[in-house]
Amino acid sequence: MKNFFKSKWFKRGIIILLIIAIGAGVFAFARSRKSTETDAKEMETAIVTRRSITNTVTGSGTVEAYETYNIVPTVTGEIVFCDTEEGQWVEEDQVLYKFDTEKSDNAISKAQNSVENASLSLETAQENVEKLTIVAPAQGVVSNLSLTIGDKASGSVCTLTDNTYMITEIKVAASDVGKIAAGDKVILGLEKYMTTVEARVDRISSAAVAGENGSLVTAVDVILENPGSIAEGTYCSATFCTASGEFDGAEASTLKYPDSAKANAEQSGTVKSINVKNGDWVDKGDVIAVLENSQVTNQLKTARMNYSDAVSNLADTKKEAENYVLTAPIAGKVLQKNYKKGDTVAGNNSTTLMVLADTTKMKFTINVDELDVAKITVGQEVIIEADAIEGETFIGKIETVSMLGTSSSGVTYYPVNVVIEEPGDLIPGMNVSAEIVVESAENVIAVPSGAVTFYDGAYYVNVVGEVEGMEDMPSMGERPQFDRGEMPEGEMPTGDMPEGRAPMGEMPTGDAEGGMPMGERPTGGMPQNSEAPANFGAERGEMPRDGMPMGGNRNNGERTEMKQNMYSESIRVQVTTGVSDDDYTEIVTGDIKVGMIVEVTGSESQSSGWGGMPMGGGMPMGGMGGRPMGGMR
Repeated sequence: MKNFFKSKWFKRGIIILLIIAIGAGVFAFARSRKSTETDAKEMETAIVTRRSITNTVTGSGTVEAYETYNIVPTVTGEIVFCDTEEGQWVEEDQVLYKFDTEKSDNAISKAQNSVENASLSLETAQENVEKLTIVAPAQGVVSNLSLTIGDKASGSVCTLTDNTYMITEIKVAASDVGKIAAGDKVILGLEKYMTTVEARVDRISSAAVAGENGSLVTAVDVILENPGSIAEGTYCSATFCTASGEFDGAEASTLKYPDSAKANAEQSGTVKSINVKNGDWVDKGDVIAVLENSQVTNQLKTARMNYSDAVSNLADTKKEAENYVLTAPIAGKVLQKNYKKGDTVAGNNSTTLMVLADTTKMKFTINVDELDVAKITVGQEVIIEADAIEGETFIGKIETVSMLGTSSSGVTYYPVNVVIEEPGDLIPGMNVSAEIVVESAENVIAVPSGAVTFYDGAYYVNVVGEVEGMEDMPSMGERPQFDRGEMPEGEMPTGDMPEGRAPMGEMPTGDAEGGMPMGERPTGGMPQNSEAPANFGAERGEMPRDGMPMGGNRNNGERTEMKQNMYSESIRVQVTTGVSDDDYTEIVTGDIKVGMIVEVTGSESQSSGWGGMPMGGGMPMGGMGGRPMGGMR
């Protein structure tokens, strides 16, 4: 028990008693001023203190899974596979449903046939268009060309003759044929030109026929490179030079050019262009003329479109076949399963096979007043509590702040989305409340918000007095920490107390020497069931304005006297303000210090007390910071 009376907690309790006494004096003085100044405005007062101020924005909402997907079929058919159940966790791309594919297989086969048919039609149309270009089937000199641009053309358009060589057919005795081979040299005698030329065997006939003299002969084709001076129809004889020796042909023959080739228009049309004239030499494949036929070219366009459509249809059909197998779009939990293996479903947006959700994160939305939305930024921390999970706090972050608000009763609200990365035991549908700390200040000089007035572009505080010796008082809201060596954990001493004091935890209702009964809140500013100390002044009009001793504050065993001084006139002090909540405002600059007594106006002010506490009582005498002294650990 002796250790308790020496403890910090006991000393701070004494300080609280002194502050209550100060409040009583201030309150009495305020009442005395009001009684003598009947025309003056009613004034309430508060003492400037240090405290921590937190400005928050609050809201509520209903949590839901961060991502939710409805598994919806786009095909109609029977479900042949589904082995997932409600509450089961599935991985991304895991197969959820399979449908009977007979219908899709038939569709693919039909689409493939359409592509093949369209391909054949396209090839035919391309060939017909190519035939509008007339090309030389062989090399040679152009003759018999009579085309004119704009004419209709079909069939043969010109003759091509290769005059670079000549041929002749020499009859050989059947008995000599076996001596001749292709490529053997042949000496042709040209009686007209009185000369001979060298030729070669090109082909040997396989059949023997009767010759001019009735003997059997065989035809041998001989080819001669045209030197350019031999006329067609020149008579010639032949001597064959073979490995078995030389021998003459049985009959003479005449020289001629090879058979001429015909250039034909295989597709009718109108002559668009002509590239050669009679007498020109052309090589095989050279363009003779170009025709045009709109019907043929339109057929090609149609065939191309039909082929493209068939190919696209086949691709779409194969893609559609993929819809017969449904996989998980995300890793998540099956929240709801509506269809099973063996069920037949129609593919449409109104059919939901399964609901899948990512429950590793949660989200919810709160509506923020237009006056507060500017204080909200993406990434801000949110403190969250759930009605269904008592005693547990969750941490979230602002994910988005909508720029589109909705108005209600003249106020605009903006949706703010919050994400919870670690939802713990939260499940979709639970109601939660959210608190967003937008501003905070620790251990700052503060006054009740009603003490700050605005005039002519500046903020002011009216000071009406001061309490000396309060500079070392603890910040309001700070909770004293017990030294476990001084206070037994879990209970307060209940033994004998000094005369006039009540044991902690047993709050008396009778008189207490020199103070008011603990736990009882007076209504008139002073204790109602005890006699006030002499230095307070029992009557309202007896408080001296030039100061009154207020008892003292023990600091390290030394007693510091605290004295209240009330000014004869209030002093208006210009200030700049900082963080503010519903009750208190931080004073950033201005000649305001702890212990000053300030005037508070407004019906919502926290008035006539230490930092806004009613001066006649207010704080429970059992503790500080709102906790009874007998129950704090």
